[in-house]
Amino acid sequence: MRKNIGNINGAVSEAKLIPKVILWPSMAILAFSIPSLCYLGFKVSRLDTIQKESFEAGKLKVITNLRGYFDQNPGLYESYGVWRSKGKKVDTATTKK
Repeated sequence: MRKNIGNINGAVSEAKLIPKVILWPSMAILAFSIPSLCYLGFKVSRLDTIQKESFEAGKLKVITNLRGYFDQNPGLYESYGVWRSKGKKVDTATTKK
């Protein structure tokens, strides 16, 4: 009886909580995940800046394209100005409500 209890005590003391088969892959996944999450967090934190830069670049491109179009069609620029001023009046009227 004591021999069996000794065998059980020896087996329990030699038992490992996490086997090496599971330990190394989980450590590798953790080592890859933490830097990846930090990098993606940094990218997301810069998202507003990137969005503003992209908006400004697109705005300049549209202005350049419209300028060339209105240089070729000067009468349309005047009607565009009238349409734009009407839009501003409508926008201010709706935002005051």
